[in-house]
Amino acid sequence: MIHEPPSQTRPGRSTGSARAGLLCLLALLLAATLLHPAEAAGTKTKRKPIKAPRSLTTADRADPSVVRIPGGYVVLSTGTRVPRATSTNGLRFTGAGTALLRKPTWAKPGEMWAADLASYGGRWLLFFSAYVRGIKSSSHCIGVATSTSATGTFTPLDERPLICPPGNAVPAAEDQYVDISLPDPPAPSATADPTADPTATPTADPTTTPTPSATASPTVQAAPNPANSHGAIDPSFTVIDGRPYLLYKTDGKPSSLRVLPLTPDGRHAAAKSWQLLRSGGVVENPAMIKRGRYWYLFTSEGDYSRCSYRTVWRRATSPLASWQRAMPHVLLSNSQQRLCGPGGADVVLNGKRTLLYFHSWTCGGTRRACGAPLHAYAGHDAARRPVRALYGLRLAFTKRGFPRIDRWLTVNGLKKTAGS
Repeated sequence: MIHEPPSQTRPGRSTGSARAGLLCLLALLLAATLLHPAEAAGTKTKRKPIKAPRSLTTADRADPSVVRIPGGYVVLSTGTRVPRATSTNGLRFTGAGTALLRKPTWAKPGEMWAADLASYGGRWLLFFSAYVRGIKSSSHCIGVATSTSATGTFTPLDERPLICPPGNAVPAAEDQYVDISLPDPPAPSATADPTADPTATPTADPTTTPTPSATASPTVQAAPNPANSHGAIDPSFTVIDGRPYLLYKTDGKPSSLRVLPLTPDGRHAAAKSWQLLRSGGVVENPAMIKRGRYWYLFTSEGDYSRCSYRTVWRRATSPLASWQRAMPHVLLSNSQQRLCGPGGADVVLNGKRTLLYFHSWTCGGTRRACGAPLHAYAGHDAARRPVRALYGLRLAFTKRGFPRIDRWLTVNGLKKTAGS
């Protein structure tokens, strides 16, 4: 019998272990090949293309304001004397004429932009922006009308506008704002919806709300500042701590969002307005809601006539202080949902559900989103017959309190989103 030297026994044992490990690795590779033959062969798995949701209407319902009433819903939109539509289920809407009896005496003929409808103090209030003769041909001022019901006829207050900068050919408005012309303070840029990536975190605290500064205080001056605003549009009614307020946009570049305290009946200014948020570009269509300890501000940003227009949200704990440092997050965009210019969002609280309605461009009389690029301004791309149709979705909130799209609203009911 031949005995191997002791120094040679260890290499023998190591070689056996290596062989066992190699066999185990080969077995794992074989299992992976059987489970994923396409990937093992080097074939790339194709991702399904993102499909844009379908619209609720084929008719134009730009800048929608949606309210829930007994037995259904009412939506108002941009147009002559404020077009109105109704629905029994919030999914299928039928045209119902116009809401406004006539234009106010201080306004000139033309469309009423981005009206907002609200029930307060035992009456229904309709806030709207109307063309006026003034600084520019497109100058608008904000007025208010009242009715006894959401489906009734609204009569405007004629004496003077509720909100209008000085320099326009109208009676002096109750709120004559002029934004102070200062360099824009640094603000976070909009990020994609952080809920798409569970590990994503904002680069700044979205709940940060600094105390009001000179750029966020009431500003009224004797003369207009042509470098800033030439009108007021996009009124949005809200109640904060039991008191009524009106959010609105200063029309021009840079643009800003301001807040105006209202009288207990909601029809007049109770004090001077002040600035909440400013942008060197376009920020508009404000809508604010409260959930838990946070206030959420939804806005539209960009060029409304293009597919790049988008809906953004911010949150804060102090709604009446500056929102300048609140982190913006993109909720709806062409890159995320293949929608064309989703904006003008309005939020409806329906029991425990939170619904969000908005407009987005559809083409050719269909419910399908227009393909990018699109330029739907002053007759451009008119051959594609673009309209800002009504869309809807149901919002949900993550454990961190970030809003996300839970379901799309369709004419046939709720539809799951990709990945839900």
